[in-house]
Amino acid sequence: PPPDIGGRRRLLSRLAEKLPLAEDVSLDELAASTAGMTGAELDNMLNQAALRAATIGASQVGMASVEAARDKMLIGVARHTAVVSATDRWLTAVHEAGHALVAKLTEGANPVQKVTIVPHSMQGGSAGGVTVMRPREGDHVHVQHLSAQLDVCMGGRAAEELFAGRKGVSVGAEMDFREARRLAVLMLSRWGLGRTLGPGGVSHESQLSVHSQQLLDAEVLETLHASHARA
Repeated sequence: PPPDIGGRRRLLSRLAEKLPLAEDVSLDELAASTAGMTGAELDNMLNQAALRAATIGASQVGMASVEAARDKMLIGVARHTAVVSATDRWLTAVHEAGHALVAKLTEGANPVQKVTIVPHSMQGGSAGGVTVMRPREGDHVHVQHLSAQLDVCMGGRAAEELFAGRKGVSVGAEMDFREARRLAVLMLSRWGLGRTLGPGGVSHESQLSVHSQQLLDAEVLETLHASHARA
């Protein structure tokens, strides 16, 4: 498994010995913001940061270069030259602010690490903007945390509806809805947190009868609508 925060801190300290890091580089902050990364990925991140620093003619590798390398690995390549209309840029800002605000105000939500309205190319597609949450560390995940994750997913569309109206929303919430449904299905089936299956959860939806699948689908939809209403 990937190293925990302490392991990442030790790895970063060892890997950083070969680089001329600037004084503003915080290895503690980098360790906290790179949950899920392997040692090889951390090494690649620092190497990419060094290349960026050399490209801009810096004698040391600063925090800005390291963060740029980290963000490229986490959320893809920033498309700074993408042509975006003022209206679309405004709606993207509303959408991402919705995610960030719900995360800020919802107990149990992961803290916001970065918000950008710069378009990004990422694995599986592209995004007009991105809100990065700092992943949760530890083995235990509680219902409150899962519910908060659902609400944060819904925050972007909820904000668009509030400021642009139902007819003015974008289709930018597709990935949010996909992630919310994936999480809701896990909660209500595999993790036994729903009415339909309760503690008799199943490891895969294919194990359900047609009737049970219909009941589960209805409960998933109900859960997502409730989350959208809270957001």
